[in-house]
Amino acid sequence: MFLAIGFSNTMIGSFPLPFSLAPLGAPGCFVLTSADTTVFTLTGLPVTFGVPNDPGYIGLRLFNQGLIPDLNVGANPLGLVTTDLQVITITQ
Repeated sequence: MFLAIGFSNTMIGSFPLPFSLAPLGAPGCFVLTSADTTVFTLTGLPVTFGVPNDPGYIGLRLFNQGLIPDLNVGANPLGLVTTDLQVITITQ
């Protein structure tokens, strides 16, 4: 599974979100975050990140979404399904 993490849920580059993956062969699947970074993880395992102990980070919102290869089941021609968007807000 790939976890896309971004700072925006309205734009990815010059494209507005949500961005449909239907033209690429994944109807019903949408990119919902700017995906400023992407990490690979095994499905079901937690992903942790350190946050500096700096008051400037309080209130920062991050948006993440899972992108899951689905080659065996064949959910769609692209072989990829997406999760819903999760919003994380940094607090004290």
